[in-house]
Amino acid sequence: LAYVRVATPNGSFSRTSGSDGGYFDGTAQSVGAAIGSSPTVTFGAAIAGTRTEYWSIYADWNQNGTFETSEQVHSSSSTSTANQTATFTVPATAKTGKTRLRVIMSSVNTTTGCGTYAAGE
Repeated sequence: LAYVRVATPNGSFSRTSGSDGGYFDGTAQSVGAAIGSSPTVTFGAAIAGTRTEYWSIYADWNQNGTFETSEQVHSSSSTSTANQTATFTVPATAKTGKTRLRVIMSSVNTTTGCGTYAAGE
């Protein structure tokens, strides 16, 4: 179970994962973030114990439908259930319009934005 909240000066949305097969398509949800702005993503895992969860966040700045290594805006790991945050700056090279953001929680360390994960969200 994972929790994600995205906040920008133009709004926010929250999502708690459920029984969705490890993937949630949230393209119907959106918030605005201008070039040069710094949105914040708050995320956490509702797990107990010492299991490490690995987190990656990607933004498809060029809007080509692929989360490339160069588009990774955050990477971390944690054994805590406490919320974590990541803040990044929307680059001047980002295309305007709808840009997908992918937040990955996985039990294995990964840097692939377009992968699928047997244990994670």
